[in-house]
Order: sequence, then structure tokens, then C-alpha cells
Amino acid sequence: MGLRFYKKVKLIPGVKLNISKSGVSVSVGVPGVSVTTGKKGTYFNAGLPGTGLSYRTRIDGVSKPVNPPSNSNVELFSKANSVLSKPVLKALKSVSVEELTSEGMRGLKNEINNVQRERSNIRAEQMSAERRCDRLQADLHRIARNPFSRLFQKRQLEQIKLDIEETEAQANILSNRLSDTTLTFTFDLDEQVESALETLDLAFGALTYVSHAWSTHFFDFIDQHQTRSSADAKVNRKKGIVRSKSPEFIKTQWTPLHFHGSGNVGVYILPSFILFENMARSYAVADVLELQVRFRPFHFIEESLIPDDAEAVGYTWLRVNKDGGPDRRFSHNPKLPIMEYGIISFHTDTGFREEFMISDVTAAQRFVSAFDSYKSLLSTATVEVAVKDTPYD
Repeated sequence: MGLRFYKKVKLIPGVKLNISKSGVSVSVGVPGVSVTTGKKGTYFNAGLPGTGLSYRTRIDGVSKPVNPPSNSNVELFSKANSVLSKPVLKALKSVSVEELTSEGMRGLKNEINNVQRERSNIRAEQMSAERRCDRLQADLHRIARNPFSRLFQKRQLEQIKLDIEETEAQANILSNRLSDTTLTFTFDLDEQVESALETLDLAFGALTYVSHAWSTHFFDFIDQHQTRSSADAKVNRKKGIVRSKSPEFIKTQWTPLHFHGSGNVGVYILPSFILFENMARSYAVADVLELQVRFRPFHFIEESLIPDDAEAVGYTWLRVNKDGGPDRRFSHNPKLPIMEYGIISFHTDTGFREEFMISDVTAAQRFVSAFDSYKSLLSTATVEVAVKDTPYD
């Protein structure tokens, strides 16, 4: 059992000096109502003498810390992050896709968007034909299952069958037109550049098999005193898309490297240019040499599932004291691992911005290194690109 030492010294009427092990405070007031000021804050005290009833509240604007609910979408950076590199603590947002095309690529951008618009028109006609065919099939089924309808509506039944055949033939023609409305790119690379591209492709393949690839969105610094957190900042992260994929209307001997994060713009990396795509299937084009890709290691306080390909470099608690130990005032204060992840950041001078947090640091670093090596060779090489436009006539 602990003992508490407490003494009051009356200075002048209405003013008392309070002395205890925790410090010195001053109370001003009359019996039943007073204000106490000390190192723990300023409090208003009220009570009814002789009844045992009293009320006490803090009035200097600082509330007692509470244990806030955990938010699985918001994770924390550790203090150790500042040793490695400071994050860009702001919202990462690309400009609209219409502004991303670089000079010299506008002709290719127009060609790509023209093909995509033609495909959209064909797809709309195809869906209309398919819906009409479904309605005709329903009419045919309704008449065929009724004996009286089959007897008295023979001519109508035959006409429906003919209409179905005609509509199906139209849908097939539109399907062929859609398949034929494409752009085919053939890249003629010298031996060194092709070898570097193969290395990049292998490094990207490893990236597609990491345990976790998040798209990240940064916010402001954390008030560590108020939150009792050991983190420098908080970040919102969502599952990102990292895979080999080509837009359905583009054919090439090299499958593009595709990244799509939390923003509205995805990127396809091809041997000599990059293709940006928004949610409305509008496209922009830039020279691949304009794409800047950077890597940095990152320490992260992990509150969610721990990836099996990541390494814990330390531990902390959800709420900590100034000395880094656990703040025992909070009943729910789990011990958390500090994980080392890799950040891959993309940007172009035209305004594309995206960052990915990769659970496997080595895979992230190898991809960025392979991309830099490929760009270095590509900058001094001559690449011939043959474009075959095969829309339906």
C-alpha cells in the first residue's frame, strides 16, 4: 500500500499553499469553491461543506489522455525513420491525365486515344446487340412453351428465330472488329539494351511476388506529446497493383510493367515510353527517360499483419513515455514491431506522383537499380519502334 503525504499552508485569507510529494500548488477561493494551480494544470473545485459532495474539473484547456480506437487504415512511422530519410509529408497527388503527356509524344497520345474511342463505340454497339438478342431469346422461350402460342403464332415464331440469327451474326462481327482495333508496337533494341530490359523484367517479376505492396498517401507530423506515440508521422496506405499487364488494345513483344496506386492514374512502363491511364480510360504518353524512380528504406510501426518477407528492426508500444518505455496509463497498449520496408517513388516533370511501400526491401531496391541501369543504357542507344495501326475498315 502506498502512502500519500499532503500539507496545506494558509498564506492569506482565501489563499493556501499545498505541499505534497508530487509538487507544490496554490489554491484560491472560499470554502466550497476554489481554483487550484500547479504543475499538473489548473482545476476548478466545488463542494457542499459537511455533505461529502464535491466536483473537480480541469479548466486550462488540456484534457486527460484517453485511449483512442485503433484505425487499421492509418499506420505509423517510427522515430527511427528520421535516421534514414524524411518522408514527403503531404498528399501525393498526380495532375489530371490530360496534363501528363510530354512534348514529342502528342501524336502517339492522339493515336492511342483515337483507337480507344473507336473501341468504346464498338463495345457499346456490341452490348446493344447482345441485349437485343437476350430479349429475342426471352420472347422465343415464352411463345415456345405455350402450346396455343406455338399453334397460332407460327409466323411470329419464325420471324423471331430469323431476328436472333441476324442479331447474333451482328454481335460476332462487332466482336471481330473489337479484336482487330488495336495498336501493335514492335521495339527493335540493341543487344545491351535488350539484356538490361530482361534484367529489369526479372526484377519486376520478383516485385509482383512480394507479400505486400501498398500504395501510400502521406499526412502531417504526429503530435507525439498528445498522442503518446513513438511515431514521427502517420500514413494512409491501401493495397496497390503491381503486375505485368497490357491495355487490351495494345500488342507488343514486351508485356508492360503496370503500377496502379491509390490515385486515379495508373502507369504502364514499356521499353521506350510510359503510358498513363485514368479511370475513364483516357491516356497520356511520356518518354520513359522522363520517369524518375527512387528507392529509400523505411522504418514503420506495424499494427496490422506482419509480412513474412519483411524484417523487424526493433519494437515499441502503441503509447510510450518520454524514455521510450510503455505508457502504463493505457489499459490497451500492445507491443508493436518496427518493420523495415522499401519505398519506391515515381514522378515525372509533367506531374505524375505515386509511391509504393514494398514489404521486401531487397526486391524494391533491385527493381529501382535495374530500372536506373536500363535508363542509363537507353539514353545513349537508338531504339526503333514500329507501330501498326489495325482498326477495322
